[in-house]
Amino acid sequence: MPLIATSKLPPPEDWQEFESMTRDVLSERWSSPNLEMNGRQGQEQAGVDIYGANHKNIFVGVQCKNTDNLNLQTVVDEVAKAEAFEPSIKVFYIATTGKRNSKLQKSVRIESKKRKAEGKFRIHLLFWEDIQSEIAKSKLLFQKYYSQFITNLPTQPSVSGNRNISALDLGFYGLNIRRIMGISFGDWGSSEKDIREFSSMLDLLEEAITVIASVEQLPKRLDTLSKFKNEIDKVCEGRVKSWKNANEFAEKLEVTIRNLNRWLGPEEIKLFTIGAQLGTWENYDLYHYEDSYSQEKLDLLKERIKEVLAAKKIPKEIDQYIKDYLDQDSEFGKRSNAPTRSFNWLRQYYMTNQ
Repeated sequence: MPLIATSKLPPPEDWQEFESMTRDVLSERWSSPNLEMNGRQGQEQAGVDIYGANHKNIFVGVQCKNTDNLNLQTVVDEVAKAEAFEPSIKVFYIATTGKRNSKLQKSVRIESKKRKAEGKFRIHLLFWEDIQSEIAKSKLLFQKYYSQFITNLPTQPSVSGNRNISALDLGFYGLNIRRIMGISFGDWGSSEKDIREFSSMLDLLEEAITVIASVEQLPKRLDTLSKFKNEIDKVCEGRVKSWKNANEFAEKLEVTIRNLNRWLGPEEIKLFTIGAQLGTWENYDLYHYEDSYSQEKLDLLKERIKEVLAAKKIPKEIDQYIKDYLDQDSEFGKRSNAPTRSFNWLRQYYMTNQ
């Protein structure tokens, strides 16, 4: 029986799907969650469709060509466009759905060597064979782009659990770990209650990661969380005085959690985004005493909540929390707890209705 790794996968016909596929493949290959799509259709892109840091933390640009007839002149033309990209890239990749071409590879190697000698960015080619090979190595990528070929591959998460609640938790807590850490262990020190609550939050994140991550991705994700927990323990127990390592691990953990959103379904993505905005709202008020979270952002939040709940109106409870927040004469507790109360309402809704 042929294996996925040795099978020939058809390249996508849609150029947008090819761009998305290329970004996911390179993110997986380089363990780099920070690769971003450049603008949208019709906007000036300076020859770059995807940009970000690779596995060596080198700033790179990628141009995607959904064609089976890539030639040297096209490469030269795209390189010329990429010269105008800001900030300047160090390495430029051209990804194509075409088959590997040794003659073109040789010409590009010569051109790249010449450019390197002139202090300009280097050029690399990614053919369909390269991209297909990476997809075949990852069950998640294969499921995402070629689910129609799946028969006996596992499609469930590594453990059972409410993925919607986990997505909401990851957005609310997981993208704000450093800020929450600053509040829990700030200048005024921390109480036993602060430490317990912070530890409970990390346990909640561990459960959410376990529900969302795949079997093959789970060990790496949990290892990052475990290292962060150990560093927090060292500081709390007085074994180390500096928060430097804890901050670095917290940042890595936030990146790890942000990277999980690539494996969320449509509704889960919406909840992850809502959780992230609620977390941002909560932390905004803690650090901006004299002004409020903007009405425009709160309106956007309400629209997102209505969309995910498929409702014509925002739930009356959350609507009241937002009104309390905007009412300057409202009790301080009602104003300051509005983001958390909104988050808890949504969480309870998905616990009882899913």
